Formats: sequence, C-alpha cells, structure tokens
Amino acid sequence: MKYLAFLILSITITTQNIDKLHNDAKQAFYTNDYATAITKWQTALDLAQQVDNKANISKFLVNLGAVNYSISKYQVALEYFQQAVLIDQELNDKNGQGSDHHYLGLIY
Repeated sequence: MKYLAFLILSITITTQNIDKLHNDAKQAFYTNDYATAITKWQTALDLAQQVDNKANISKFLVNLGAVNYSISKYQVALEYFQQAVLIDQELNDKNGQGSDHHYLGLIY
C-alpha cells in the first residue's frame, strides 16, 4: 500500500514538474530565448517518457520541432515532427496528426 501511495505521489510530482517546465519553455519561446526553450522542453520530454505519457511526448516533440524550425535547424525539426507523427498515429489523435503534417509541410 505504501508503494502505491509513493508511486501516485511520484507521478503527481512528475506531472507538476512537466507542467512547469512546459509553461517555462513556452514563455522562453515567446520571448525568443530559444536555448532555454529547448532545454526546458527536452527535460519535460525526458520526464514524460519516464512516465510513458505519450500525449505529452508528442506535444513536446512538436514544440522541440517548432523551436528548431524557428532557428533554421530544419533537419532537426523534421526529425522531431516525424517522431510526433508516429506517436499521434499510435494514439489515433487526428488533430495531432494534422498539426504534425502541417509542420512537416512547412519544412518541405
């Protein structure tokens, strides 16, 4: 029982950390602090992968793609968007897939 309580608390703390990192990354992105945005979204992605939150994984991949696109790292952006497409297909997330393909279209 204690293990379950610890696990739930751990996931809750991780989720809160992910949300804060995402909000901080968005703020950095909107103020053109791309290095900070990349660092925070990468950390959020790592945490989302630890708890296997595929929706957040896809979101952070798209965000990392967008910030790399903004700094003209098109190949890196392409790789992030392609990874997001695969996850959104797995989740059957049609809106996510549409967004992913939109970003892929910008690169091509």
